[in-house]
Amino acid sequence: MMIVVAAVSGCAQSVSVNFGNPSEANCKKQGGVLRTEKGADADRNTCVLPDGSAFEEWVQHARQSPAK
Repeated sequence: MMIVVAAVSGCAQSVSVNFGNPSEANCKKQGGVLRTEKGADADRNTCVLPDGSAFEEWVQHARQSPAK
């Protein structure tokens, strides 16, 4: 019985699942780079686009997401 369990467990594959951050993905899709700014009470992620414009990453994602 132990041999069968060892043989079966040796066949298991590791699967990597990346749920990601939709705001971060949206920034990168636009060619942007994320910059983390340390605040007094929290960190803020800012997306900086190639043209130099910047915005908090979740703001742009919220604007582009359809209302539910």
